Amino acid sequence: MDNIVLRFVFDKKKKADNSTTGLLQVEARLKGTNKSVYISTGIHLLKHQFSDKNGFTCVKHERAGQINAKAREVYRKVEAFSLSDKCHKIEDIKNYDTVQSYSYSVTEYIRERMKFVTITSLQKHSNLLNKIDEFGAFRTFADLTYINLLDFDAFLRTTIKSQPTLYKYHTYFKSYINMAVKAELTNYSPYYDFQFKRGQHKDPVFLTEDELHKIEKWKRL
Repeated sequence: MDNIVLRFVFDKKKKADNSTTGLLQVEARLKGTNKSVYISTGIHLLKHQFSDKNGFTCVKHERAGQINAKAREVYRKVEAFSLSDKCHKIEDIKNYDTVQSYSYSVTEYIRERMKFVTITSLQKHSNLLNKIDEFGAFRTFADLTYINLLDFDAFLRTTIKSQPTLYKYHTYFKSYINMAVKAELTNYSPYYDFQFKRGQHKDPVFLTEDELHKIEKWKRL
């Protein structure tokens, strides 16, 4: 349906203050009418932790970044469902997260797609697959959440110290997820909200002529 308007609604029951939390929801309204349904994000905030900047921004909270990402994740999933052919009436949106379980294996999908990877890139893609297997949290496409991706990034950083190499891992993984979205194996990519930097390789360090002479003298001793 292309006649549904979405927005964040905080504390619909008007009970939030600086000691009592209110619920953050996504409102789906039929354009030109007052007919609406509300989807819970599962996020409860104090009044001073809510800002309507960019529709919704969590502020003054130690986990603000994760909360903002979770809210956007729910919003994007509701939006994707509302535009899909599975949504015939506005009431269908209440089941946006239950109609499709997205139970297809992430690793199996990547193995299938690797058949189309060039020989020169195959080893790099195999390394990514091994890392996903080692990490263990991405079993199905339902596990592709922002929080899991943050944990995966932290996991990669325990063994990968080069930012350009880390960038390549994320680039390959992002491309596989984008293909899965197009194939309707999932309706959400955590990379919508996750930013990663390319980085730069360090310039090689060359010895000076004086240092080379000192090495030569040391070899003669």
